[in-house]
Parts: sequence; C-alpha cells; structure tokens
Amino acid sequence: MNKEQEISDIETIICAALKIENAAQKSEKPQLLYDLASQHYTSALELCANDEERATAYVQRARIHYKLNRFDAALRDWDDATRLNPNEKVDHFYRGLLRIHAKQYAKASEDFEQEMLRPQPLNAFGYAGRGIARKELGQYDEAVSDFTEAIRLYPESPASYAHRAQIYALQFGRIEEARRDLNEAIRLDPIWKEKAKDLCKFLADSA
Repeated sequence: MNKEQEISDIETIICAALKIENAAQKSEKPQLLYDLASQHYTSALELCANDEERATAYVQRARIHYKLNRFDAALRDWDDATRLNPNEKVDHFYRGLLRIHAKQYAKASEDFEQEMLRPQPLNAFGYAGRGIARKELGQYDEAVSDFTEAIRLYPESPASYAHRAQIYALQFGRIEEARRDLNEAIRLDPIWKEKAKDLCKFLADSA
C-alpha cells in the first residue's frame, strides 16, 4: 500500500468514526455506536505512519472511552498521545476530569489551573474543576473559594452551586446556605434534583 492510499484510508476511517459519533449522540442506546467508533479509531491507529498521526488518533479514541465511562482507558490513551507528540494540543479541562476519576487529584488541579488562564467565562470551569479536586483532597475552605469564584465568573453553572452546597451542608453545617445553593442548582438544571438526591434528603431531614 502506498503512502497516498494509507492517508486516504486513515481519513476515510476517521470520517466514518466521526459520523458514528454524531449518530450516537442522537441515539437512545449510544453505547454500541460509541463502541463501533472506538473500533474505527483503533483501526486508524494501525495505519498511522508517524507519531503525530497516532497521537491524534489516541486523543479521538480517548474521547470515546470517556463517553463510555472507561476513564482509565481514556487516560491511558491521552497519556500515550502526549508521549508520542508533546506538542499535541492538551484539553486541560478534559484531562483534569479524567484525573479526577483516576483519583489523581493533585495532577487534576494542575490541569484545571491551566484552564483558569483562559478568558472569561471559560476560566470558570477551571475554578470549578479545581474546586472538585480540592474537595476530594479535604481542602474544603479552598474548594469553597474556588466554587465561589466559578459562580462569580459564570453564574449559570449548576454544578458549582451543587458542589458548594455539599460542602456547606456536610462539612460546615451551614444548612440554609446549602439549601439556597442546591435550590439554585436545581433551578438552573432540574437534573440536579436526581443527581444530588442524597443531599436533598439530608437537607430535608435537617429542616
């Protein structure tokens, strides 16, 4: 197979994988489609002629692993990508989330601090991410400061309110403030009524 044919095959495979991803986002049962997209990226990896191409394919497959909650596999692919091509553009927020799932909280904080350098309101997500890492490390005062700054930068983020509510309620006993934050999170996105159901029950029992 000549070089031009290899490039054509890789482009065809990746285009097909992207189309499958788009279909998965609209599907009621996306897992099979995401699995198929992952297989396409694996096939592309086998055809890549250099480390730069392989790094890009690893990043694409890492995204699929993340969507399938295969966090360890996603982080391995991401690490392979940056090892093969140190110049590969790093999505620090995305890698920070992976490191949260891998319980690598200090490294996650480093990624989120890079996100904090982005323009407003995008930097809000860096503060929120570092707040989650600090919460997991038991650094509750610092975590509250991060969530508060995230809310100041982007008041429409329900997750920042919900995470701050959890610390207010469970760590500081500031029940009324926790209620206000949780109510705001649910107002912004009603899904938090289910996602934070244990906290909802705790606050109801604390009435």
